[in-house]
Amino acid sequence: MIGRRAEKGVRPFVRPFLSGALRGFVLDCCHPVRLILILWLPGGNLLEASDLSYRHFRIWFHPSDSAEAVRVIDGLQERALSAESFFGILNPDPVEVFLARAQEDFLRLGGEAVPDWGGAVAIPDRRRIVMKTSAWLRDEGYTVSPPAQIVMHEYAHVLFADAGGARPSVPVWLNEGCAMVLGAEPPSKQAMTGAQLTGSLMNLALIDDVLRFDRVRAKLAYEQSHSAVRYLTEQFGTGVVAGILSEVKRGLPFEEAFLQVTGMRLSQFETAWHASVETGSPLAWTTYLESLIWYGIIPVLFIAAWLWKRKVQRARLDEWDREEGVPPPTE
Repeated sequence: MIGRRAEKGVRPFVRPFLSGALRGFVLDCCHPVRLILILWLPGGNLLEASDLSYRHFRIWFHPSDSAEAVRVIDGLQERALSAESFFGILNPDPVEVFLARAQEDFLRLGGEAVPDWGGAVAIPDRRRIVMKTSAWLRDEGYTVSPPAQIVMHEYAHVLFADAGGARPSVPVWLNEGCAMVLGAEPPSKQAMTGAQLTGSLMNLALIDDVLRFDRVRAKLAYEQSHSAVRYLTEQFGTGVVAGILSEVKRGLPFEEAFLQVTGMRLSQFETAWHASVETGSPLAWTTYLESLIWYGIIPVLFIAAWLWKRKVQRARLDEWDREEGVPPPTE
């Protein structure tokens, strides 16, 4: 319910002595989440804090972002159960989602380590997801993905950690790839095709440092992660990730768990995936065609048109000179 106040955590003996605005202020300040919102909302206006609940989710937002909060809930209603099934999780713990309206809020709630190109962040050990609002992203000139898609991407990170993916041996490409698959993000291979044409596809292990990448290299890392996880599930079924993470949670190093569940060494898998990318489609280069046209062919055509125009002008001047009896210039 939008606008409902949360009183959880307030001791009962406090309530009889409070009334009106003072009671509401004390109750909200005693609630740890409300205390965060006092610091978060512009001007610290506590009365502007709203929340919306669905199952084990609670979304915190400014009232002007209520329509976006509803779209977040819609995404969770549509895909959360299938994501939980993907990881084999039956009763997930509560998760809070914050819609941040400015960079200061985003960093305060999401942490300072988020790169500037990040539109949302999940903090699994705190059961928290922080998303930039669509209005803010548009104002900053970013391409805006649907809120339902973003929240499911981040919720997949939380589930991934719950299933055993928080162990240090688990690679980032698997985490990000699962998030993209479960976020129902449309497969894009433009960056991969460009890297393929230039021989610059990266090893999957390098994606562990994706948060240090610039925007262009990060796009390539995400596309490769998405492609690798899709290939993994196509080869071994949708339960393969849950199976691997279950073994990791029991104590096996990731590469041993991968071998035990798939019967294939991680290095063999990566070689097979690379081969599938290289031979996947003879027309894969067409995904790069738009960039090729704008940055390659059009400049050439422009220069050719300019040279042709100059040649026509020169011929016209020569014709006028001949009509006036002026000898043509010697080269």
